[in-house]
Amino acid sequence: MKKAGIWIDRKKAVIIRLDIEDTQVETHISKIENTDSDFSGSKDFERSGAQEIVKDRRVLEIKKHSIKNYFKQVSSNLEDLDSIVIYGPADIPLIFNKELESNYPNLHKKVVDVLKADSMTDNQIKAMVSNYYKV
Repeated sequence: MKKAGIWIDRKKAVIIRLDIEDTQVETHISKIENTDSDFSGSKDFERSGAQEIVKDRRVLEIKKHSIKNYFKQVSSNLEDLDSIVIYGPADIPLIFNKELESNYPNLHKKVVDVLKADSMTDNQIKAMVSNYYKV
């Protein structure tokens, strides 16, 4: 049985694959955080009213697509797993789980738990996944 834990936040996703012989770690860097800087306006020209609303909607739409692409990238590396536990801070693990539920039902069936956790090093993530599965 192939087991894995995923640490996911807005900056990166770390996939820890547990095997009898060894543990494999994959890291996927997100491009979500970079979208805000692409649309910061000049201080010389202040937008107001409808212009500001259009800008905000555009930024939100680009962020939404960035998150979807990020989740798609991470999901494509989970197909061969039998059991998945998702960790992370804030709401990203729940959003990722919801994305799996709606767009990747075969993967969502493999999710055994979604847990909140603070920022951790890769070694701490490995230990947490190993402890979860008692390996």
